[in-house]
Amino acid sequence: MLTLVMITCLTAATTSPGSHPKTGYGCNGFFLGRCDLFPFRLFCFGGEVCPCPDDGAEGGIFGSGLNGNPRDWEGEPYVVPSTIQPYSPPKGPEKPTDPVPPEMKKISQASEASACVIVKAPLDRSISINGVPLSRKSDSETFDTPPLQLGMNYSYTVVARVKRDGQEVSESRRVPITAGGRAEVDFTLMRGDNKASTVTILADRESVVRVNGSKVVVNGKQTFDTPLLSIGQSYFYTIETDTKKNGKTLTEKRKVDVVAGQVITVDLRSQTTVAAR
Repeated sequence: MLTLVMITCLTAATTSPGSHPKTGYGCNGFFLGRCDLFPFRLFCFGGEVCPCPDDGAEGGIFGSGLNGNPRDWEGEPYVVPSTIQPYSPPKGPEKPTDPVPPEMKKISQASEASACVIVKAPLDRSISINGVPLSRKSDSETFDTPPLQLGMNYSYTVVARVKRDGQEVSESRRVPITAGGRAEVDFTLMRGDNKASTVTILADRESVVRVNGSKVVVNGKQTFDTPLLSIGQSYFYTIETDTKKNGKTLTEKRKVDVVAGQVITVDLRSQTTVAAR
């Protein structure tokens, strides 16, 4: 038995004088055909049309041979699709989306800031700010205020208290401050404290100097401490100097203010008084 593997091919049909229409299918192999009375074998795929007499000749598709009777092998011709779909490559994974950064916001300038207050006072004195006692461990400490509004003026009331001779002595000071600023309050000396001052006198060697009527040997420069002076009180010294000029003695009198704890310099050469602190 001859096994034929068939594939579908396009049917070619032509008409020539003295011949029958040629129809049929080609094959992957060969067909046994005939030309009138003698057998003929032709191969598919490019074989010649059957070289038979005109009557009864039947050619196969692409020159393949078929039986001379077209009714023995007929089929539908191959129809080419009218619509051709374009090739679409498979879609790959989509590009990952970049993360969206948070919205940028303008940084506004700070509207508040703290200030610092430096408090100086011996530890034997209690200090309070706006009525709130401070806990201190040294003679000089710095304290931060709560946040203050910029552009505004503030003030603190600082009070120092100390006992003298069984009685409490207090002193209050108003301390102005602004946001981000710095202020200092010093209670090292309070009213009722006693402290000496230091006075330095500068004069020519030939001059004679008297302090409150008492002659003082200066010899160009002389420094002395005053007696204990009460804090908060004002004092003064009267200083006189005798200087010879052109055979004459010229006397000059000067009043010098002194407060407790002050250090001052009196320059009689230039007729000026210089306060050191």
